[in-house]
Amino acid sequence: MSENELGKALLRGEDPIDLQGLTQAVLRRDRRRMWFLAIACIIAWMSVVMVPWGAIMPMIARIRQHQMEINNGAFTTPAQEREQSLLVLQAIKLGTLATFLGSILSMGFAALCTVSLIILSRRATLRQLNVRLSEISAQLKALSLQSPKPNA
Repeated sequence: MSENELGKALLRGEDPIDLQGLTQAVLRRDRRRMWFLAIACIIAWMSVVMVPWGAIMPMIARIRQHQMEINNGAFTTPAQEREQSLLVLQAIKLGTLATFLGSILSMGFAALCTVSLIILSRRATLRQLNVRLSEISAQLKALSLQSPKPNA
């Protein structure tokens, strides 16, 4: 039974509701969600580190290749060398833009995952506290019913 179904059943006053089973299901769901978000946070923060390197390393390789071609005299005319240099500079420009945009997007996603994990963990903690407090309340009621009342 989901939370919505529980609310509807409580409003209708029908069917006995297994609150203990429902509570355990909600706590299990919270646990699964927290694991999922924790893994998403780890992946997101790893991408914050890896995205820039994924764009910069091919760019450095392209620059190194161009430098080797210049040193080996692969270009026969200055026009060819100039054209190839322009292509390398365009690749550097695109790589820099891709690195910047990728970094911004991955940082935003990582921050969103982290905030979501914090909010979800607080909700789960409050739910667990409510469950424990209701158990303590039930135990106190049971004790008060069992203990004899003092005569005044």
